[in-house]
Amino acid sequence: MEDITIRKAELKDIELVARNHALMFEEMFSLENKILEEDKFNMLVESTVSKLTQELPKGICTAWVVENCGKVIASGGLTQVSMTASPMVSNYIYAYLHSIYTDKDCRGRGCAKLILSKAEEFCRETGIQRVLLIASDAGRPIYESIGYKETPFHYKEV
Repeated sequence: MEDITIRKAELKDIELVARNHALMFEEMFSLENKILEEDKFNMLVESTVSKLTQELPKGICTAWVVENCGKVIASGGLTQVSMTASPMVSNYIYAYLHSIYTDKDCRGRGCAKLILSKAEEFCRETGIQRVLLIASDAGRPIYESIGYKETPFHYKEV
């Protein structure tokens, strides 16, 4: 990869990471011939800025940005989530991967895999044994190509 680097996101990157989070949803909506209204887009950005502003300094959330010649072209993060242990995983802290997005004109350069590699390295270093994510149709092949497995996941909005 030409001049591509990755680093941990800093407070100065929060707005960009939040915008990428909203762009990810905008793109997922468009693939289903839906429109993410501007007010929902803005709400996503504002909510994500709030989350990252609170959680990055505390270490609850960790994010990375991928740069090409000093310009951020991709970003993604993980949030540490407390769950219960299971027979397969003794640690009750899981990593929830989210907000992985690469600028459309920079795709195919391995940016998402670079973010995933850093996230997995972080998990190994901190003792996190299980990584969870919700894959979009576009992202699913990338995740599966590096060993992520699809499992049934049910949810209900209350």
